[in-house]
Amino acid sequence: MKCEDVWPNLETGGRWQRWSAKRHVRRCTSCTEAVQRLEEVRQQMAVTKPLPPELRERWLSAADSTVVRPQRVTRHRIAIAVTVTAASIALAVVLRPDRAMQVPIPPISNVPAMTTVEVSEVQVRSLDVSEELDQLLEDISRSKTEINELAEHIRLRQASDQLETLLTKYERQ
Repeated sequence: MKCEDVWPNLETGGRWQRWSAKRHVRRCTSCTEAVQRLEEVRQQMAVTKPLPPELRERWLSAADSTVVRPQRVTRHRIAIAVTVTAASIALAVVLRPDRAMQVPIPPISNVPAMTTVEVSEVQVRSLDVSEELDQLLEDISRSKTEINELAEHIRLRQASDQLETLLTKYERQ
């Protein structure tokens, strides 16, 4: 192992890499000294001195003591949300203006009873996209073929350019 590979392997490597780095440190004097210096710095940084009273007070005044916790989602709230959503969807489907329905008109003196008027009609259409998908697959296949042909053409063009460069180089000599 090289000295420059020791630090990444020692700090973030896997088990085998760390073992190999430690083995290198035991054998290399410069890496051993560097590890010892690093350990000293780590120990110095681990020791924390207490803040002076004025800085501690400033720190505590800057810290927000209120804790905002998100509301717990309970099964009861989920059930209410699902029920309201289902009711809203059902109401929207029933009251949809473009929906075909027969509206009974109440009896009036000159209108016979139970006359119905068609408000609108519903059009249901099924789509068969299998032909379009087949055409799309053919187009994709054709495009792949064209791309392969273009790639081959580019490769041949590059080879031709390289040969032309070599010939020009040899003609000058």
